[in-house]
Amino acid sequence: MSLTEGFYWHVSPSDNTVGSTPLKERKNVFDEWVTTPEVASRSPLKLQLLTQELLAWTKWSQRNLAAVLSVSHSTVSALEQGTSPASFAYLHDRLVEAHTVVRRINLIAEQDPSKTNDLLSKTSAAGSSAETLLAQRKPADAYLAALDALRPRRVEPMIQGIWPAKSGDATQDLAEDPV
Repeated sequence: MSLTEGFYWHVSPSDNTVGSTPLKERKNVFDEWVTTPEVASRSPLKLQLLTQELLAWTKWSQRNLAAVLSVSHSTVSALEQGTSPASFAYLHDRLVEAHTVVRRINLIAEQDPSKTNDLLSKTSAAGSSAETLLAQRKPADAYLAALDALRPRRVEPMIQGIWPAKSGDATQDLAEDPV
């Protein structure tokens, strides 16, 4: 048995002394400072659930969802039935992106599929719809486009006081040094 085997080495913060504690006394060496991320489930059943929820929330056809995911409608049909398509990892990421955006829009639309579909398909002031932006893998822009469809952004200028400043009206030029 080596000298370090079976011991947990530590430095005491109070007096900077090094000591060792038998591992039996400590339940988990890494309990305070090591965290591991959750493993994302990529099972066909999860993909099936995501697909079914997307179709229910939006009342999209399989072809509409296929256009958003950039796959064929037969792939969406396979996803809906719970079979595993060939491009499994790619589809998982695309479905999670679309599902996240549509879930939030669905909540904003009071869980009404027709309102959700309207918000996702309406063209924003920027010239593209949330559906189109989801197909381009721009989920943040898709969310903002749907929000713009719900409540367009103001185009008015910033608030001005009674006596708005004009260029050249500064009390002292910034380029000159004070005397």
